[in-house]
Amino acid sequence: MPSRRLVLFVLAGALSSMGASFRTTNFLVDAPTPQLAQQFGQMAEHWRQEKAMDWLGREMPPWPEPCPLHVRVTLGGAGGATQFSFDRGRVLGQNMNIEGSLDRLLVSVLPHEVTHTVFAYYFRTPVPRWADEGGAVLSEDDIERNRHDQLCREILNTPRRAIPLRTLFELRDYPRDVMALYAQGFSVAQFLVNSSNRPTFLAFVAMGMQRGWDVAAQTYYHYNSVEDLQAAWLTHMHNTRRQQPVQLAATTNPIPGESGP
Repeated sequence: MPSRRLVLFVLAGALSSMGASFRTTNFLVDAPTPQLAQQFGQMAEHWRQEKAMDWLGREMPPWPEPCPLHVRVTLGGAGGATQFSFDRGRVLGQNMNIEGSLDRLLVSVLPHEVTHTVFAYYFRTPVPRWADEGGAVLSEDDIERNRHDQLCREILNTPRRAIPLRTLFELRDYPRDVMALYAQGFSVAQFLVNSSNRPTFLAFVAMGMQRGWDVAAQTYYHYNSVEDLQAAWLTHMHNTRRQQPVQLAATTNPIPGESGP
């Protein structure tokens, strides 16, 4: 009898660790409890609608297949990852994993990851890392935006840490200093969005991918080159925090190991 009871306890623990599922129109959520699965499913749909309106000016149609959303609530740091499969201008599949404290997941990590799905729908191909991550951070709450703004200023004032924008724009993979990409990507995205709007930013990125970043800068923001855009961005950074003079160190040479493939 004791051994049977032990087996039952072990089985109960295993079943509880499997969590619960909840299906919405566009998400299939796996979370620790039924209540959390439903909460994250509803919030994922909320952010999907809101971020599509923010970035595209319209809602996205329902996906052919729901996006798996795996939720792990912990007491540690918050983060997430969304993987996509593309084929000839189509999104074949997507899979989302998020982990962290409940409050940060709902207001920061989840909208960040959902924004990646909006970009995947718009571009239908892998997006330059700086724009993908920068725009996704721009979709987060004030806490994360302020943190990335402060980090970007620290990076810009650290010799040889900042990434010149021409190098940043060409990166197709994450550099060794991944936070430099996140922080600068966010800062540049915010600067460009505030200079126009989110749909214009997406059009700029699309043209940069297709025809080059100088042409995109000229067409959408009236800068003659990426270097002119960089100068305007740095001036903006300086003027918004005069107590922290900002300059881009080592602008003539990319940081070793941070060139695009």
